Amino acid sequence: MRQAFLAGIPAPGGEEYFARGDGSLLPVSWTIAPYDTADRGADTLVIFYTSGRPRAPRPVRSGRRRR
Repeated sequence: MRQAFLAGIPAPGGEEYFARGDGSLLPVSWTIAPYDTADRGADTLVIFYTSGRPRAPRPVRSGRRRR
């Protein structure tokens, strides 16, 4: 997404995940499209949309081991 944004080109993407507050993962896809407004110049539209069913929460692991 960042490369398309910086290059000012339209691009689709998928297989991304947003973490919900309850720890479940929401699969999302996105589309980015640059456009020009007469009064402000160039802008970019980014649309996120769900791309499937939510996944079960994954356990969060700490970097430290408990003894």
